Amino acid sequence: MKTLMYPILGFVILLMTGFAPASSPVTSADFIDFYGKDQNESLDALIATVLENEKTPVLYFSATWCGPCKRFKKSLVDAKMIEALQEATLIMVDVDKAMRDNNEVNSGLTKRFGITSIPTFIKIDQKLNMLAKVGGEAWEEDIPENMAPVMKEFLNGTKFNR
Repeated sequence: MKTLMYPILGFVILLMTGFAPASSPVTSADFIDFYGKDQNESLDALIATVLENEKTPVLYFSATWCGPCKRFKKSLVDAKMIEALQEATLIMVDVDKAMRDNNEVNSGLTKRFGITSIPTFIKIDQKLNMLAKVGGEAWEEDIPENMAPVMKEFLNGTKFNR
């Protein structure tokens, strides 16, 4: 009986003292909702911060009415997607807001990168040069099992490079 009591007592003490593991698990991929003029920092500053954190900046062109965009966003909590996107930060550019509010920053980005369908993902460098581009048509079904391998290849491979 004493042999069971000590481990249980130790566990209870750890719980009471607020013990937490050294690193908590990541519960979602990095995601920033960027909206040009309402954003406190410029896109350049945002990208610099992403790069300082040793992440790859990815512009994610989306819209509120877009079904595939909604499913992609919901999938960001899936373990497969978290793993595929662990080296990236997605910066969402809402094309609806750009058109509705005549937002020059977002609409300028849409024109600059030739966005004709959504969702579209653009891997960029610190000077906003496009390194790779992929759209939602690259996977058959909007489920993490199909999206994660494409996103991993997009970030780490050469298949989608420009």
